[in-house]
Amino acid sequence: LVKLIEEKRKEDKYLTICGYGMGNYKDGRMEEISNAGNGNYFYVPNEIDDPSPEKLHENWGDKFAEVHAYYHLNFAYEAFREISKNPNYTVHQVPLRATVNFLIPWINNSFGAALFELVPIDNAAFVPALEPGFLDLLDLERDFDSIIIGQGSNTDFAYDGTILYHEFTHAVVRNEVNLSEFSFDDYGFSSGSVAINEGTADYFAAVISKKETIAEYVGKRIPSTFQRGNNKVYRSINNNHKCPDHIQGEEHFDGHIWSGSLWELRTWYLEQFGADKSDEFDSAVFSILSNNILEQATFEEAAVQAISGFETLFG
Repeated sequence: LVKLIEEKRKEDKYLTICGYGMGNYKDGRMEEISNAGNGNYFYVPNEIDDPSPEKLHENWGDKFAEVHAYYHLNFAYEAFREISKNPNYTVHQVPLRATVNFLIPWINNSFGAALFELVPIDNAAFVPALEPGFLDLLDLERDFDSIIIGQGSNTDFAYDGTILYHEFTHAVVRNEVNLSEFSFDDYGFSSGSVAINEGTADYFAAVISKKETIAEYVGKRIPSTFQRGNNKVYRSINNNHKCPDHIQGEEHFDGHIWSGSLWELRTWYLEQFGADKSDEFDSAVFSILSNNILEQATFEEAAVQAISGFETLFG
């Protein structure tokens, strides 16, 4: 089987192993097979197809979420060491801390009394170092960068590898160029810089996972109340969004413009010069992020900066 997989790998066919059900581990065999196929291996727990919120949160300690997040965040780290062409690449915070099974305080006064309880959060986020007192209620103030991953009301966000890749990329963006602040242009409030950050995170999540859809697993399970109009939780970077037609002012949705543009360029480049040039193009995008894109750039400014970077790298 290993020999067959190694032969198929030469044809650019890759293999990822997924084990369903916990308690019967064949970890060594899974790793050997997936390594031969240049892929990943992971387990999906028994309750994943029919999650019970009561069962999921009864002890607030999902061990699978810990292992899954640890594996995929480390996988993203190694991917960026290849993309950056720097085997010793590190992000701003070393070590970068990640918290799974994250819950937030909730004040319930529907019965006339303030009842303090912890509830699951339907989100994940890269949280840069915050000053004490900035978000006391959510217990997010800390003097270090971190990634928080919500346990979710219906499903654990740590189960979605693309979300983990997305959030890790935010740590990379913080390391290379600060695109975390909103700005103002001639027309008023602009989400361009933050949307470029989100689009970049989606782009590299797609590159690492080899999937065009981000957060599809969680997006299909999250409560409908979190699906804000056309802004679905799960997103595809294979899109035709453009500025200003698809600007909504919500950074994840607006980020489609940036991720879609990069993906379209990548697709064209691979068609012109060969599918084996994907690593070359992705490294170029990383280089442009590091050397060309400026803080608080608008879409127009970032496009000019990116074109200049591509011309320098490729002629």
